[in-house]
Amino acid sequence: MSSKISTNLQCIKSKIILKVIFKHLRKIQYIDIIKYNKKLQNIIGINILDYQKEGNKIKIGERNGIGEEREKYTNILLFKGEYLNGKKDGEGTEYYQNGEIKFKGKYFQGNIIEGKGYDYEGKEYLIIDKDGKGKEYDILGNLIFEGEYFNGRKWNGIYYNIYGKKEFEIINGKGKSKESFDDGNSNFEGEYINGKRNGKVVEYDYEGNMRFDGELLYGERNGKGKEYDADVNLIYTGEFLRGKRNGKGKEYNSHYCDLVFEGEYLNGQRWNGYLYEYDNDGILIFQGYYLNGKRNGYGKEYNINGKLIFKGQFIDGKRSEKGNFYEYNPIGRWILKCEYLDEKKSIRRKVYKYFNTSKGRIEDYDLKDQLIFEGEASNGKRNGLGKEYDSNGKLIYEGEFFNDQRHGKGKENDTHGNIIIGEYKNGKRYGKAKLYDSEGNLKFEGEYKIGRRNGYGKEYKFGKLIFEGNYINGKRKGKGKEYYLKSGDLKFEGEYLNGKRHGKGKEYSFGKLIFEGEYSEGKRIE
Repeated sequence: MSSKISTNLQCIKSKIILKVIFKHLRKIQYIDIIKYNKKLQNIIGINILDYQKEGNKIKIGERNGIGEEREKYTNILLFKGEYLNGKKDGEGTEYYQNGEIKFKGKYFQGNIIEGKGYDYEGKEYLIIDKDGKGKEYDILGNLIFEGEYFNGRKWNGIYYNIYGKKEFEIINGKGKSKESFDDGNSNFEGEYINGKRNGKVVEYDYEGNMRFDGELLYGERNGKGKEYDADVNLIYTGEFLRGKRNGKGKEYNSHYCDLVFEGEYLNGQRWNGYLYEYDNDGILIFQGYYLNGKRNGYGKEYNINGKLIFKGQFIDGKRSEKGNFYEYNPIGRWILKCEYLDEKKSIRRKVYKYFNTSKGRIEDYDLKDQLIFEGEASNGKRNGLGKEYDSNGKLIYEGEFFNDQRHGKGKENDTHGNIIIGEYKNGKRYGKAKLYDSEGNLKFEGEYKIGRRNGYGKEYKFGKLIFEGNYINGKRKGKGKEYYLKSGDLKFEGEYLNGKRHGKGKEYSFGKLIFEGEYSEGKRIE
């Protein structure tokens, strides 16, 4: 054997046990691999292109002659007999996994033509004579079929129930039947082909209630059909494939007969279509589109009172963060009009509209889903009174907004624990304002522009005046006066630059002038 062939067989190794039976027949080389033997490598002239794997069996070329089939991993003998062109043909014996004979007889092109079948206890349950005539029994020894077999299938004959009464007759593999449970209630009525339920049928439960009306193929639901619940309410009408809902169909609520889904099914699952979903009390909780087995596209959700709580887009079964939708606030009558992700501001915004009014409200969340704003809105933006919070949920501003910015009167809590009460414009402090410390003592009052002190203002410490004068860009600039903290007496009056004494000035102590002259960057020029 070539190294290529050897390598391929070695790949199988211990998982598949191999034994070789080698025969020449019609110049076809045949190997049935059952137990591994390294001598196999010495066999010459095997074409590896004939190497095939079929189910639990492995073969090289087509089987011709005497062979054995064994279970893949356990090496249990399943069949021993003759083959022709890869099929059972001639004498052969089938075995159960416990080693007992399952069938012994003759085969033709893979089909049983003569022989006897046995159950696990060795009792005959199938007898087929050389003319194809036979009998079949159940495990209790009751005759269940008598007639002719063709290609291993029941072809002409009579089926019997457990009481020995005729159930139905088949001719050329076809027939119509009415079958019953032990208590006499109907089980099945319909057509048979080749010994299996095929064609139009009706199936019943133990109570005699119709559960299925449709088409079968080889005993499985295939084609169009209808399914019913135990109360014979229609729950599905549509297409089936291999026993499962596949293709176009409609599904109904079993208690209220409402349409719950219309569209396409795949392997028994809702796949593409329009869905109506109800709770156990028959209340509609969702309606919308399904795609790939999930909510995808436009849909509506309702609460247990039947009120709309969401209307908008779904992606992979979840509400989309982009697009317009409505949602009822469970506390009041606010309706969520839209929700979207503002990537520039790194926020997720919810815009609400109050029921039957033009009044609106907004909620903004950071990317960690922490509320950072709540307040009045119009045109989808912060307009009116509102509150801002930091990432820890602490209130940092409460006041008026316009066009998404602080605008008008407001109250701010800065990072140092100070409180600022004043006016805002375009998001910045603008106009008159007062600053208090955490204990409520006044620290500053004056004018702001673009968020900084600009114009006339006064500074305080522990509620006492320590400076009054002019500011530019947040620093003392121009004329101003300083006061002693304890006495409140004048300490300095003069000019400032960049927050420091600079230019002409006068300095006092206990009400007396102690220096008059020039200052530079906070220092006297002697």
